Amino acid sequence: VFGTVTGTTPNEGEDSSSESDVPDEAQDDHGEGESGGVMGMTFNTITNVIGGGVLNIPSALYQSSMSVGVFLCVFSSAFATFAVYVLVKACDFHERYSMVDIWAFSLFPKTLDIWAFSLFPKTSRQKILDVVEQKRVQLADGILEDEVLDDFLLKEERNAVWRERMITFMILVVFLLNYGCLVMYGVVIGESVPPVVRNFFHGDGIWVDKGTWLLFASVIFFALSCVRKMNELRWSSLLGFLTILYVIVMVIAKYFILRNHPEDIPSFDEDTDQVEYFEVNWGLANAMTTLSLAFCYHYNVPYFYKELLHNRSPEKFMKTTIYAQPVIFLSYVSTGIFGYLTFGAAVNNDHSGGNIVANYADDDTSVNIGRFGLFFHFCCVYPILAVSSRRALHHMLETYIFGPYRRSNRRLEARRRLINHQGGQSPRSSTRVSRASARYSRASVRASMRNSARLSQHHPSLKLRVLETPVIDEDPSRVILVGEAFVIVATSILCAWVAPGIKLVINITGSLFGIFLMFIAPGIIGLKMYAITRADTTGMYKQSHENAKYYACWVLVVSGTIFLVTSFYTIVA
Repeated sequence: VFGTVTGTTPNEGEDSSSESDVPDEAQDDHGEGESGGVMGMTFNTITNVIGGGVLNIPSALYQSSMSVGVFLCVFSSAFATFAVYVLVKACDFHERYSMVDIWAFSLFPKTLDIWAFSLFPKTSRQKILDVVEQKRVQLADGILEDEVLDDFLLKEERNAVWRERMITFMILVVFLLNYGCLVMYGVVIGESVPPVVRNFFHGDGIWVDKGTWLLFASVIFFALSCVRKMNELRWSSLLGFLTILYVIVMVIAKYFILRNHPEDIPSFDEDTDQVEYFEVNWGLANAMTTLSLAFCYHYNVPYFYKELLHNRSPEKFMKTTIYAQPVIFLSYVSTGIFGYLTFGAAVNNDHSGGNIVANYADDDTSVNIGRFGLFFHFCCVYPILAVSSRRALHHMLETYIFGPYRRSNRRLEARRRLINHQGGQSPRSSTRVSRASARYSRASVRASMRNSARLSQHHPSLKLRVLETPVIDEDPSRVILVGEAFVIVATSILCAWVAPGIKLVINITGSLFGIFLMFIAPGIIGLKMYAITRADTTGMYKQSHENAKYYACWVLVVSGTIFLVTSFYTIVA
């Protein structure tokens, strides 16, 4: 789950082979020029999905009961796959290749797109293109009257404002999801290293205190989190996957070893033989929070889709998901089943806090190898999420604090220069000047739009770009970069220090953000898209298929909402 995160800001999808600092929105070629094959994407998907979340799967099966937990795994895997399909279809539909853009443009399309969509149920695709082209020609030739053009501008400005808000909202959601993962990483490190030091190196005192190793890890985290580009850290994906794979194999092997020697199973005063095979209770909501994080990588899907170069299509990309999902599903289910069968009711004890590795004896050599590997794994993976979180934090600070502050200072400076130039002119006169400037600004926008439309008319391959959402500079000064990295590392390590275990962290993060990103957001995007395609009467789309996808999106939204509300209720109740 909490594997490589390739970006959360509007310029996510950055080409890993490029050293350019130009934001993707400024150089977006809609996926052209990217590279990637089906097998490469399959491996990338597996390494991104399977991560630290697997440590809590046995506890999830305990909370929901064995059979219900396995059913939830099947349900999560199936609808996670469908959500991936919806997102890649939306990429082509909106010609956008980042999660934040798909989300924003699905809810608030461009005005030209709205004109086209409004005609969709009653006319052909070619007619739609003809009408949109006619509007572009009218804009270019100045045929549209000012009132009509002002109405167009008003709608587009309103949509642009809301798109920017939706982009910020999605960035915030992914930021909080990643931040919760950072806290979880710290918790696992604090729990895993002390037993290794105590038994391998015979340490004691502060060397077996989790706070010592959290502070030590924070130094490494901080240093690596100050890099400017995430592609400098992507080499850690393979190392992380191999570490988690060792833990999965170890959990399975330990079941057969310890069942032959039940006296060696740590019980923590719980019944290790107590296994609930079928029971429906509130625990299934908490189990769903774990599984939503375990299967969630959907904010990276548009970026992965963009990497497919030759004959890119949703059908081709879905091969990567079809190949990857069985590996992911079997890894999670086998870890959950064998971990639960090994410890029974003890799998959910307060000592382990939901971390299956913490259930085993401190002096177990094979387990300590896994614990030591988890330390290095999270030291490698933590900075990837930290860099992504840092960029998201920078975007929000620029959008709502630093940017408005600088604009306010510029306006004040411009007003002072205007007053000095006018020699103390009255406020009434100054207001007239401001209104005249506003009219001039609107006229400039209209002229710019007409020029863009004229260029689009003579060069059909170019798209008319009207009031695109501005991209925040993602390459801040070194001082700002270091300050933001310090805040993220320091606060996440502090939260990990006081957190009672990964179960609480996963429940909070999964219920609020994981479920939204895996179920609700793709469902809403799909509803907006399929509401258009299912109404088509030209034969472009098969209506029965589009209706089925539309109702499946409703299942995503409704089930996600139910899981979100019930799981959050069980946390606060």
